[in-house]
Order: sequence, then C-alpha cells, then structure tokens
Amino acid sequence: MAKYVLTNKAVEDLGLIWNYTYEMWSENQADIYYQLLISSFEKIARSPAFFCNIFL
Repeated sequence: MAKYVLTNKAVEDLGLIWNYTYEMWSENQADIYYQLLISSFEKIARSPAFFCNIFL
C-alpha cells in the first residue's frame, strides 16, 4: 500500500466533516463520507501522476 501523511489540520478537518455530517444526516452517513475520503487519499497515493497539480 502506498503511504500518505495527513497534516494535523487535515485530521482536524476530517473530524469536523464527520461531526457536521453526523449532525446533519446520521452516524452511518458520516462513516461513509469518512471512508470515501480515506479511500480517495489512498488512491491518490497509489497513482500520484494521475492526480497532477493543476495549479502549477
């Protein structure tokens, strides 16, 4: 598995996203969103060239 590192701020933001989703919808939906984000990070880490920086 490819490795990636989240900043403390990113981890904090993930928690805020989870909390907001939990309050607005449900714990199940918050877990789904969280897992989708983590899966996306893993996908980017595995294929970084596919996800190039468009702002360069």
